Amino acid sequence: MNAVQLTKTQRYWKKHVMAGLQSGSTMQSYADQQDFNVKTLYDWKYRLTKMGALDNAELAPAVFQKVHITPTNPSSDPNHRKSLILTSRQK
Repeated sequence: MNAVQLTKTQRYWKKHVMAGLQSGSTMQSYADQQDFNVKTLYDWKYRLTKMGALDNAELAPAVFQKVHITPTNPSSDPNHRKSLILTSRQK
């Protein structure tokens, strides 16, 4: 993607649109926390996408990943817990 020159205002709203998308909550919730009208966030998301300042990779929602579980020796402890290590190294 070609770099798009953004104005100060466009950079400001891009920062908030991205923060809203990455907040782990809804855009409405993010807008409420920031004291914005959610329509304003969606309007800027549309504008920035249309001008090429946001691409599909940035806008892609989180997706589920297929997981393959390999059986191990059963534990005699019925409360035995397993951990899942994600590629980001989070458990």
